[in-house]
Amino acid sequence: MNHDVFYVRPQDVSDETIVFRGDENRHLVRAMRKRAGDSVLAVDGRGRAYAVRILKAGKGETTAEITGVHEKPGERDLEMTLAQGLIKGGRLDWLVEKASEIGVHTIVPVSTANSVLKTLSPQRMSRLQKIALSAMKQSGRSFLPGIAPVTAFDAVLESSSVFDVRLIAHPVPRGGPGVPIPRGRRILCLVGPEGGFESHEVEKAFECGFLAVSLGPARLRAETAGIVLLARVFSLY
Repeated sequence: MNHDVFYVRPQDVSDETIVFRGDENRHLVRAMRKRAGDSVLAVDGRGRAYAVRILKAGKGETTAEITGVHEKPGERDLEMTLAQGLIKGGRLDWLVEKASEIGVHTIVPVSTANSVLKTLSPQRMSRLQKIALSAMKQSGRSFLPGIAPVTAFDAVLESSSVFDVRLIAHPVPRGGPGVPIPRGRRILCLVGPEGGFESHEVEKAFECGFLAVSLGPARLRAETAGIVLLARVFSLY
């Protein structure tokens, strides 16, 4: 996709036209100075991209006619969920940005025994979703990653049976063989917070069918571990 990519809400798409509103319209008209007759690309965050030509540009909203539709550009046929132990401040921002760029489907912030944070404010959740939106457009994707509410560790395990493959970032015994990552369409990757998982949490995950995946000999930051695990799985596809 080209660099002039804008987000349109699915409810603002009809059979023949789309309507840009809010922040995206301000970016379109004020920042990028698009006018009637200009052609741009819009994505709806649900896997569709629209080639459009602007009919009427305005401060409140901009209407454009659809000249072409593309299904799932920039997307893999894979649904990857990252359940990440809560981490502080800008590190979580960075994780959301990079995970969204490389193709994650959903990010679930997880409250664990060693999480310094236990919850996220509505303002923080809104910021994370904006970061995911920006990353989706920048990377040429058409699916907007979801940012789930903060979820307790046990609740993540209880709902994990819907996934084809369940992985937890955890060192394998020294000298032991690594577990081959099986294939599947819906994959859940579970990564701990700054302090890692407690042993009882790892045991619970194993009881729920999670496979341990080692990320190498180096001790990684929590946000780095999340990205490395995603990249390792994506490399199989």
